[in-house]
Amino acid sequence: MHSGSWQPGYPYPYAWMGGPGGNMFPPMPPMPHGYGATPQVVPDRVPTNDTPLKPEAKEGAQGARKNIAPSNGGNIGGAGVGQQTARLQSLPKSLTYDGKGSWQAFLTKFGKFASIFEWTEEEKTDYLCLCLTDRASEFYALTTDRNVEMTYAAVVEKLERRFGYRELPETAMVTFSSATQREEESLDEWADRVLTLAGKAFRELPNAFMTQQAILRFCMGAREKEAGEQVINQRPQTIEQAIDKK
Repeated sequence: MHSGSWQPGYPYPYAWMGGPGGNMFPPMPPMPHGYGATPQVVPDRVPTNDTPLKPEAKEGAQGARKNIAPSNGGNIGGAGVGQQTARLQSLPKSLTYDGKGSWQAFLTKFGKFASIFEWTEEEKTDYLCLCLTDRASEFYALTTDRNVEMTYAAVVEKLERRFGYRELPETAMVTFSSATQREEESLDEWADRVLTLAGKAFRELPNAFMTQQAILRFCMGAREKEAGEQVINQRPQTIEQAIDKK
């Protein structure tokens, strides 16, 4: 056996005998059949038993990776849309204004609903549009077409100027002072009309003074004059007390 000679039966290079320095590496046994550097194919993806993601979950995950919100505004459950629908359905059918009735009465009722449901300024503008019909709706459309970015306060001011007509205090005072109970009017209807007229005639004065004047007009303008005078002498403090005493 010569130094550095290849030894038959040993397939590896380090089976040379008498390598550098005269050392001899121990012989290696032959590799069993079937072993060796057989290439192994590794799949690109290992299959799993996980349940596939639903489309909406995939959308949310993709949105998180891209730092964007899902297509429904970030609320996968759609609660925002549901809340808006519930608010629309909760509005009474009577909460409408066509440009013919009392604008102030409608605006007062609308303001109460806006306060109860805690509407934002933008929501109040949107819901106000939905409550307007006929002439009022047409005027709203013309007004907002000229200025799309109008605030709620600006829209109300425009509608107030158009439909919130108020008679002059002097005219309202004359109408109030000459009012009398009609033949077909009940006491309750007469009292309501007196309060409405008093509100217009004394709108700049304290409520206590307005109530006092309304009670006097209710009694003095009643069809039964004698009964009205008797009620005045009893000094009722409210219009309801005046009705009960008659």
